Amino acid sequence: MDNENPRLAEEYLGGEQEEIINVLYEQFDLEELAFSMVSNGYFDEEPIVVVPTDLPKEFDPDNYKNTNELQVALEELSNKDKITFRVLEGNRRTATIKILLDNPLRKKLDVDEDFPKVEEKHIIEDLKQIPAIVYLNEEDVSPYLGIRHIAGNLRWEAFAKAVYLHKQIESEAKKSNITIDESISIIRKRTADRTDSIKKQYAAYKILKELENDYDFNVKQIKNRFSLIIEITNKPDIRDYLELKHYNKINFDSNIINSGNHKKFLQVFTWVFGNGTDIEPLFKDSRLIGRRLAPILADENSTEYLIKHGNIEEAYERSGGEERFFNQQIYDAQRKIENSLSIAYKFKGNQTSLNQVQSLMDAVKALFETLK
Repeated sequence: MDNENPRLAEEYLGGEQEEIINVLYEQFDLEELAFSMVSNGYFDEEPIVVVPTDLPKEFDPDNYKNTNELQVALEELSNKDKITFRVLEGNRRTATIKILLDNPLRKKLDVDEDFPKVEEKHIIEDLKQIPAIVYLNEEDVSPYLGIRHIAGNLRWEAFAKAVYLHKQIESEAKKSNITIDESISIIRKRTADRTDSIKKQYAAYKILKELENDYDFNVKQIKNRFSLIIEITNKPDIRDYLELKHYNKINFDSNIINSGNHKKFLQVFTWVFGNGTDIEPLFKDSRLIGRRLAPILADENSTEYLIKHGNIEEAYERSGGEERFFNQQIYDAQRKIENSLSIAYKFKGNQTSLNQVQSLMDAVKALFETLK
């Protein structure tokens, strides 16, 4: 099992095998997989991906003529208990099999009685040996994991992606002696990222770690709402208040949070996430970050009012926020229509599109008449 799995909470990283299996059982819904395996056995079309953790020093893969010979050599080492493997892809499946086949482990973890049990012998034999793809080092697996879980259709949740990307970016920068920006460019190519989402996630995770490590901010409550950090840093008015540069202009080799802006970061993050102990989030609805927090922070008086009284709506009323919000909505609509013009020729004569545009024109006309 991978005790460095990005999906694990940080307190479990580096944990013992039984602890990792227990976390996966408690938090990652193994029961659904178990029902499938009890009925169908293991689907060979979905091999797990592993890397050896303790290859003998004298082992040289270049000594083997082809992959078949290499496979035989690895199997011999495994059969002689001279090598173990770490699962990089397929930890949930592996944990499920261990629980299904190991009754003492099942009792030790206090697995629920309703959790499926294997009764048919041919299923048991099928689960005892499952297909695996072996990579000799973790670096070779990174492109596959990136495509599968960062840009692909089996994406990890936001925090797990950020943990994985941060690890890959930092490792590449250190290994190649390059800047973080240069490392991000390499990881973007590996994961086929055609946007700047990797840079945004790296910036968000860096902010979280600086708050935790440098300012003793409790970040536990942030992890399940991690994407809100990106939401915060995407808003120009909030960035201005935080004295935070656009992510394309951030120097990632230096701290993002410093002595000049750390109090503002702590204030904003407490408003959005609470402090994990005695202060609840003020902005519990994520939509209020753009609709209320951004316009409030754009106005000095409304910001001071929110700090002093903690009342969102009253602070918003003092910000001229409705006019700002209204104009932003108009701007956003205009931008989307202008973007649509570049591909409109593809749908010429399309009645559905024509009807939508006619409805849009009617709405714009009504809006114009209202504003006159």
